[in-house]
Amino acid sequence: MGIPGNTRLLVGGGTSICGGTAIATLSAVIDAKEDETAYAMTSIFLFDIIACLIWPYVAVGIGLTPDQYGLLGGVAINDVSSVTAAAQSFNTLMGSAAYNADGISGGDLAMIVKLTRVAMLVIVALVMTVWHQITVQKKNGHQAGGNAIARNIAGAFPFYVLGFLALAVVNTLVNFKTISIADTDLSALLSIAYKFLFAMALVGVGYKI
Repeated sequence: MGIPGNTRLLVGGGTSICGGTAIATLSAVIDAKEDETAYAMTSIFLFDIIACLIWPYVAVGIGLTPDQYGLLGGVAINDVSSVTAAAQSFNTLMGSAAYNADGISGGDLAMIVKLTRVAMLVIVALVMTVWHQITVQKKNGHQAGGNAIARNIAGAFPFYVLGFLALAVVNTLVNFKTISIADTDLSALLSIAYKFLFAMALVGVGYKI
């Protein structure tokens, strides 16, 4: 379709992993231009909004079970925030029928599927970093040794994704709803902080920070 290579990679990463977060990560890894990143972000968020609004109603309309919606919502919607919003819509539309025999809602199952996809960001970022560095070496005609390539990879790899993975592990092992601060459970405070920081990150992208 004549779409530039970097834009294809960014849209593919955003679609297969976790929307805007994957695009931001891969943009840094492959040295994407601002317009390539902007096109990818715009397309991902546009289809995210459509999917978030449509899929819960489609699932209810065709009579999907909670388990079936869990797979659909977790795979067909790109961004974590959109999966969360769609999950709330599905659970509200279905009421008590949103829960399977184990008492887990279709919305919660969708989040589990989605977060499994998010965990793959570490692997994708590592593979893309290696691929990009090798491509750059070949393009420049350099025959650098393994140590030089390893240094370039270490310098280009977005190590914050490892922190993201670590926090996901902590969130799995610790029930923050049991921890209270000023009579408010910590999970609620973290949820507010997440929304604020996510909004600030998008503002930063818009202002080219």
